[in-house]
Amino acid sequence: MEIRCPDGGDGGRKKEFPATHEEIHPTAILSVVANLTPWSDHNQSPRNMYQCQMAKQTMGFCGQALKYRTDVKAFHLQTPQSPIVRTATYKKYHMDEFPSGTNAIVAVLSYTGYDMEDAMILNKSAVDRGMFRGDIFQTECIDLSAKRTENVPEIFAKSPLSRDTDNVIDSDGLPRVGETVVPYEQYYSIYNTLTGAIRPVRLKGTEPAAIDYVALNGTN
Repeated sequence: MEIRCPDGGDGGRKKEFPATHEEIHPTAILSVVANLTPWSDHNQSPRNMYQCQMAKQTMGFCGQALKYRTDVKAFHLQTPQSPIVRTATYKKYHMDEFPSGTNAIVAVLSYTGYDMEDAMILNKSAVDRGMFRGDIFQTECIDLSAKRTENVPEIFAKSPLSRDTDNVIDSDGLPRVGETVVPYEQYYSIYNTLTGAIRPVRLKGTEPAAIDYVALNGTN
């Protein structure tokens, strides 16, 4: 049995006898999130606890297969960055593959009073250029069998007489990928096979949305 020191050193071990085990480092008593806080031994204990709570809630890079995932809601930071100061745990757990923040230049000074307590003043030009900008991916499942009121089959279809929604609704009645939909705008339509009526469905909510991906799942 070859044991490596907890600081990662080999202690003069030869390459012919690589380490098979490693001593537990004293920081293993802390969680992974707590180990990501640099110079935690120079902070008050409550501040380290606050940092752990904030780090768990931050918007970052939640997954590398985000294009193929169907989470109910996922938050994604557009321009994540690697921290300037990091701990050994950050490299050990490959946290650069899932970055969780952006480096910012902070000026600590007394200005207008709008930066009291936990508040801060952001540079408008930096925000306009994309600082701290993120996306919210939300999956909407449309079940036609649950939407019908009678035992009448319904399918996705688009009215040939409607030209106002050509840029949003595709020829099959489903949303067009890549288009932006504003609240209360039609983004898909349902065709009743018995009456021939086409019922458009409007976007709910208060914010515009971009159609990222459309997938079909059915038995027919």
